[in-house]
Amino acid sequence: MDLNDHIVTAIIAGVTGLISGVIGSLVAPWIGWGIEKKRRKLDARTKLVARWREVLGAEDFDRSMILNDPTYGVLAPLLDAKERKQVQRPQNHLIVEAYPTRGHNPDRTMLLHEVARIEKLWKLLD
Repeated sequence: MDLNDHIVTAIIAGVTGLISGVIGSLVAPWIGWGIEKKRRKLDARTKLVARWREVLGAEDFDRSMILNDPTYGVLAPLLDAKERKQVQRPQNHLIVEAYPTRGHNPDRTMLLHEVARIEKLWKLLD
């Protein structure tokens, strides 16, 4: 090997190092950003579900509480059409139960089932 071969080898190694460094410095933040984006999405969804469960868990719950909650705008399009129509029915609409139980609220029960379905859809449960 003569001097020219050593120079060519050094240039190739230098250029390869430079290229891999540039690629690494661009790819690493992009991957980190993707991970952070997923984490924020998961956190936001977890907070939404917690809020819905908080409203639905109120002792004096009635459907106007969820309808007037700021997070209902996110919940509404996620509800199945039948359930959305039930919760958004006119205020004077009655639901009659064949075997009513004390403290049972059919709107709460339906919405709890929907929130559980959304949790599974969002893969918040293992």
